[in-house]
Amino acid sequence: MFNQHFAAPFTNLNAAADRFRDWWREPDVEGLYQFDSAHWGDIGSSPSVGHLLLEYGEHALGRPADLFPSLAPARTPKTEHTVPLKHWRKMISSLKPYGVRGQVAGVHAYINSMNGAAGEIAMLARAQSWSGILSRTTWPDTATDKALAKYVSLKLLGFNSERLRLVLADPRFGPRDPVALAVFFGGQAFVLSGDGSAITTDERLPGFYPCCSLNALQFYLHWNRGQGEKPGDAAKRLIDHFNLAA
Repeated sequence: MFNQHFAAPFTNLNAAADRFRDWWREPDVEGLYQFDSAHWGDIGSSPSVGHLLLEYGEHALGRPADLFPSLAPARTPKTEHTVPLKHWRKMISSLKPYGVRGQVAGVHAYINSMNGAAGEIAMLARAQSWSGILSRTTWPDTATDKALAKYVSLKLLGFNSERLRLVLADPRFGPRDPVALAVFFGGQAFVLSGDGSAITTDERLPGFYPCCSLNALQFYLHWNRGQGEKPGDAAKRLIDHFNLAA
């Protein structure tokens, strides 16, 4: 029979090697500096207009619940006080004395560490009518759950909904994150990915191509202006891909 005690040193060695590889990667110092030096302002108010997410064109189409009524979720949130929910609520309370930068960083790190358990937090948003499009299989549950859990967490900490945007990647490409949460402040958009990466501005996300984005109040269509794409092209692609009524 295979001896687990014999295998333990090799398991620990592999873990140490993984940590070393992470350490060896050159950090994105400029990206970290942008987050550390950003001006937050009043997080309870709407952000200043003018920033285009990832330099893509965008157009607000209306409330998600009104646009996609057939995608309204049938699931209901868990009302029992599960262990992950209890720990999460305690974590949110512990972040309230901190500044906004600490709150965003704390939520980002905590939710990423939850892995599958983030789904219990995400269910609080999945049960709402505006989140129905996020139930499409194009966006895997694990990645979507982390983004939704961060959204719910920051809302609970007092963030205005218009400062938060769940960004859905174009399914034609192979993004490193199919769904990510963008937080708007100081004229910038900071992205909280689900893969454990550091918080960075949207312009420092190579290989991420937004298809659409949303919050509880608004659904946005995106198109690649740099490639000569037009709003009609993006709208047709969205309708065709998701079999939606025009």
